[in-house]
Amino acid sequence: MAQEKEEKTAGQEKAEKGKRKIHFSIDDFFTAFIDLTENRKEYSSLFEQPVFAFFKRLHQDYQAVFSCFCFYEEGKDGRNLAQVTDVFREEFQENSDWLRFGFHGLNSGANYGSTRFQTGECRADYRQAGADYEKTVKELERITGGGRCIDRVPRIHFYAGTAEACRAWMDASCGIRGLISAEDDRIAYFHTEEQSRTLRQQDRLDTTGLGLTFFRTKVRLENTEDIAAFLEDFGRQEKMEELLVFTHEPFLEEERIRQMFRSCAAFARERDWGFGFPEDWLERED
Repeated sequence: MAQEKEEKTAGQEKAEKGKRKIHFSIDDFFTAFIDLTENRKEYSSLFEQPVFAFFKRLHQDYQAVFSCFCFYEEGKDGRNLAQVTDVFREEFQENSDWLRFGFHGLNSGANYGSTRFQTGECRADYRQAGADYEKTVKELERITGGGRCIDRVPRIHFYAGTAEACRAWMDASCGIRGLISAEDDRIAYFHTEEQSRTLRQQDRLDTTGLGLTFFRTKVRLENTEDIAAFLEDFGRQEKMEELLVFTHEPFLEEERIRQMFRSCAAFARERDWGFGFPEDWLERED
């Protein structure tokens, strides 16, 4: 097992050194954890759960990596991460080089943005934002064993976060090192119009004064009609070196979305792009 793990990690490292980089992520992640918990006696492995089985197949076939950005609670019936089993934490640890988990928000109604974000309950002050982050990450550490299983460059719900909220997330235990921003032209987080324009043009933004790096999302799969055309266009753009692809957990039930993940992974492999995590890209650049 140790030798197998070492070889996989080495292969992953080799893939990530390619000029172009690709990353997969899932927002609103929660339901798979509940299924894993409810069937913990039936599943002899983490990867018998259908969503995690899908992730593993793409990793085995293409070296794909996944980040799952999680709510602390699911608002419909009061379920939360504190109720999720930790019996698979050893497997989570063994696969942390390609499967990680990060903060997305307290729940689907939480909003960490300024007054321009009119949706949800505003929780943007330093205390609330920090408490929500620590509450969520504490349970993710319990479930997965923590360490490299925690993704410290998450995507926040609504792409909302004041400078105060972002500072709280940085200061928290296992705090953030960056954030993933929007796939469209909206002004996300606390960015100015000029910063937002820079991020769209350059795919990264480091000039916010907080010491955070922002990465631009490139494609939201459920809103994409022709993934082949998108990939061909992206491949022709010489300055575009990072392809961040995502969907929301409920859409993983659709074969159309799963096939788009396969198409992205196959396209990347054919061109020798490297799968990896934005957090790891930052570490190698430090």
